Amino acid sequence: MWTVAIAAAFVLAALFLVPGASAVRSTTTAITSPASGSVFDLGTAFTVTGQIGCMGGGTCRNVNSTVSFSPSAGLYLPNSDPKHSLGGIMSGYLKQTSWSVNSNSVGNYAIQVSTTSSNSAGSSNSISVRIKNPASCSDSDGGFVPTVQGTASGYDGNGSQYSNTDNCVDSATLTEWYCMGVGGKTPSSSNYACSNLNTGGNGTNSTSYVCVSGACVPQ
Repeated sequence: MWTVAIAAAFVLAALFLVPGASAVRSTTTAITSPASGSVFDLGTAFTVTGQIGCMGGGTCRNVNSTVSFSPSAGLYLPNSDPKHSLGGIMSGYLKQTSWSVNSNSVGNYAIQVSTTSSNSAGSSNSISVRIKNPASCSDSDGGFVPTVQGTASGYDGNGSQYSNTDNCVDSATLTEWYCMGVGGKTPSSSNYACSNLNTGGNGTNSTSYVCVSGACVPQ
């Protein structure tokens, strides 16, 4: 009985001492930024940061971490290699590594950081992010121009596309759309009385304006 117990103890000790005993020693991978579900404007750079560790005793040797994207197109690394060599990491310790990421297409993406080691089990962690169109506004009639029907269009703060065209509330009132806010990126509208454009008095040269097809026009 004692012989069996001593043999079992030697087996357990060997598992802790033999390099490559993946059942005992493994890497750990955690993406600490950005938070999963983060939203970024198209073309805005952001940083993916990973904390890489080792657990199970001893040292994880020749540790390498690689970042990847799914879909593979749309996100890219402008200034860095996807694979970072971190050397050895002692059990219970962490090393931090990061990648600068940019985008050239809107959509939802999975970002994964995978870690390998020459003598320890690998690990991985993934998050999701959304790339959206930045807020914008363009007015086809050039602004608040009640005599011309125009359309204010672009993308709102959530990245959704919109298009708002000047229209007549009734024959006397126009709803005029235009861009305002910081940088003129926000659509807004005001009701406008076409009679504000009336000219003259009771004479023969007087002109009255009414709303027709989204513009104030002389009648």
